[in-house]
Amino acid sequence: MALVTTLVTTIVWVAVTLLTKPESEKILLAFYRKVHPQVTGWRPVAALAPEIPPTQGLRLNLWCWVLGSVMVYCALFGVGKMLLLEGRTGAVLIALAAVSAWRLSRELQRESDCA
Repeated sequence: MALVTTLVTTIVWVAVTLLTKPESEKILLAFYRKVHPQVTGWRPVAALAPEIPPTQGLRLNLWCWVLGSVMVYCALFGVGKMLLLEGRTGAVLIALAAVSAWRLSRELQRESDCA
């Protein structure tokens, strides 16, 4: 059943992606200027905003994404375990979320110090 659900979901999102019109260049440029995403895949938009230095730190961005995901999921499941009275598992998950949050804050601070 899960395979069928995944397949149907994938077919729907691909169809919607192909059948809807893309965002305007103006919207993409405003997003690029605000967020400064990794330049890979954004080169045509980045060319329209030469005042923004291109972001090249894909490795650091992926590492921060992993840390953020671990933080969110461990906090979510840790609180759930605590509510279900599984204190030891909940405490470990919440501690892991805290360590991930601390490490993420250090990485982001290091990145802003380099900029």
